[in-house]
Amino acid sequence: MAPSTAFALAVLALGLGTACLAVAVVLAARLKRSESLNRALFDLSHAGLVVIDAQGRIERANDAFAALAGRGASGLIHANINLILPLPGDGDLLHAEVKANRPDEAEVWAYVSSRTLPGDAPPRRVIVAVDTTPIRTADRILARYDNELKQRNEELAKAAAHDRLTGLPNRGLLLDRLGQAVTAIQDMESGGLALLFIDLDGFKPINDTHGHDVGDVVLKQVSARMREALRGSDTLARFGGDEFVVLAVGITDPGPARIIGEKLLEAVSLPIRHDGRELRVGASIGIALFPGCADDADGLLRAADEAMYEAKSAGRHRFVFHPSTRNRHPNAFD
Repeated sequence: MAPSTAFALAVLALGLGTACLAVAVVLAARLKRSESLNRALFDLSHAGLVVIDAQGRIERANDAFAALAGRGASGLIHANINLILPLPGDGDLLHAEVKANRPDEAEVWAYVSSRTLPGDAPPRRVIVAVDTTPIRTADRILARYDNELKQRNEELAKAAAHDRLTGLPNRGLLLDRLGQAVTAIQDMESGGLALLFIDLDGFKPINDTHGHDVGDVVLKQVSARMREALRGSDTLARFGGDEFVVLAVGITDPGPARIIGEKLLEAVSLPIRHDGRELRVGASIGIALFPGCADDADGLLRAADEAMYEAKSAGRHRFVFHPSTRNRHPNAFD
């Protein structure tokens, strides 16, 4: 109990006589118990509590605040609060999350709030600091987990849309891109594309004679060479086995498609050296243009496939345009 309170009760008792002395004693005991309870609540609180004066000097701090600050409670007395918790402003009400300045430089964060104690002269403030480091740590863990999960999902999505051996888009991704390209041309009523269906000549004997491992080497090298021969905007997909398809958007006449075909034939015909052996394959390529060879994506794919078989029948290692393209652009085949 504060000395002024005890003195006031004593004066009251003397002035009112013996009957009131008992009342004064009871009030004094209750005040003492209240102060003891408040002190215990302050000291035992799991939240960090600290009382500062008008200059920001610490008058009292509990163990929870000392732990948050990384210092002993006695070492906090008279220290400036802003050297431990840099508070944003000195207003009556404060709600903010700040990083504690600790001697061990550990990253500890606290959500702080403050309020001026009513009736105090000079004014004092109580700072409440709740350690939010576990929450921040959990948030970081969740964020890292979310990023890892997102990355894994992206990897799975890519794996589902790409050929495992060559890394090229697979049949599903090709059909999706082809469908979108055809729809876009139909919607805009302008533009065009070329579809080149490629079947490797001479691959089966290599695969049968030297084994699937050597066959895989051939497929990987041929795929890489064809990819290098194409434009950056073109899609080269492994359609299955030793079949590949090129989707070249922005082509409206046979000229650019012919150039692509020539580059692909040259890339495929280069010798492949592996384990002391020189291996060679060729390619039969069928070319179909849209619009002109079909009304939709499925029809265009069939048209390119038909032209590829025509190239095989004509002697292999060549490209052949679909008859619809030859009829539509006769001058290009003079």
